[in-house]
Amino acid sequence: MRLRQTLFANMVSLSIRLGANFALNKILAILIGPAGFALVGQLQNFIMLIQSATSGALTTGITKLTAQAEGNLGRQRQIWSTSLTAVLLLSLVVAIMIICLRGWIATSILGDPVFRTPLLWAAITLAAFGINYVIAAIFAGKSDVRPYASLNSAIALFNLFIVTAGAYFGHIEGALLASAISQSCALVVGVFLLYRRKFYDLNITRPLLDPALVGELAKYGLMALAAAASLSVGQIMVRSQIIDNFGLVTAGMYEALWRLSNINLLLFSTTLMVYALPKMTRIIDKSEFRAFYLKALAAATGFAALLFASEYLLRTPLFHLLFTSEFQPASDYFSYQAIGDLARVAALVTSTALIALSRAGLYIALEIIRFACFVMISGWLMQSHAEDAPALAYMLSFCVSALIGLAMMMFTGNEGLRGSVK
Repeated sequence: MRLRQTLFANMVSLSIRLGANFALNKILAILIGPAGFALVGQLQNFIMLIQSATSGALTTGITKLTAQAEGNLGRQRQIWSTSLTAVLLLSLVVAIMIICLRGWIATSILGDPVFRTPLLWAAITLAAFGINYVIAAIFAGKSDVRPYASLNSAIALFNLFIVTAGAYFGHIEGALLASAISQSCALVVGVFLLYRRKFYDLNITRPLLDPALVGELAKYGLMALAAAASLSVGQIMVRSQIIDNFGLVTAGMYEALWRLSNINLLLFSTTLMVYALPKMTRIIDKSEFRAFYLKALAAATGFAALLFASEYLLRTPLFHLLFTSEFQPASDYFSYQAIGDLARVAALVTSTALIALSRAGLYIALEIIRFACFVMISGWLMQSHAEDAPALAYMLSFCVSALIGLAMMMFTGNEGLRGSVK
């Protein structure tokens, strides 16, 4: 029953988020074209990286620790207060660094210091986005699906309207600026939803840094930061390689592919975060944990296989519908991308299990392996001027990661693997 409720709430939220993302991709494809897509992708990957460094890296730990403290509201509020304080301090430090280095960063990732203004606004709004991240993690840890889904839907809609306005009135520069601030504008929704929950207390907002909690959050933070860095930095590096070898237009084609992949992963990532992670965290029996992991793996990959196979068969009209005719060549690389997405879903289930088990070392090792495979294989294949190199590298890197992760879960000794499971 709980799983059905979770899936239903996620499906409603996912429908809104999918619609918003599909609409935004279509609008950006029309207004700024493939070259603009590539630049927006570079900026968004950088923003994802700094958000992970300040807040996103802590949210998995907040979710897990909140679930572990189920029934102990005082402990949960202590977790939330410490998390909010840590996020605000980290946001301040990172924001100052970005403001001081924004010219150099703009030149490095966007190719022109003229784009430093979006970075300035990203730094200014960083704390607001971080608070929203913490609020979403609280809802996930409480398995409070409705506000979690509502907040994510609001973020998607704010992003749609603000980035659309930016691209319409300011073309590429406007789209970049809007991308930097859009999601932070949803903070008012997050605060409103939190205020309405029964477990809300004003003490949550009081500054608190519990050393023991900071240490625990830091462990999960390293895990989440490794995941975000491997994806964001990997895509920034590979996109730069594509621009150098094939130009901005081809880089925009791959940005379209990666955006479609991210949309595909929404259903799986939200369900795993809201349902599977809290459930795995509460399981204390080893055999029950393994059975749940295998069940989740089979369900996720089975559904993903059907979804991605359907998309592959419909790839030509799909790209016409979601983008424009300028992006049609990207459909030639879609077979590699679809297989990579399937492996990515499997890797995501394994990563969720490793988080539940507090196996930070194994988790980070998997992310490093995938990052290295993606960047190195892309660079090696692009030396022969193969435009499908990034898609092939994406597929191979996630396949390797998924297989190694499965082997860790199935063949590593229980005492070495099970960490927190008795």
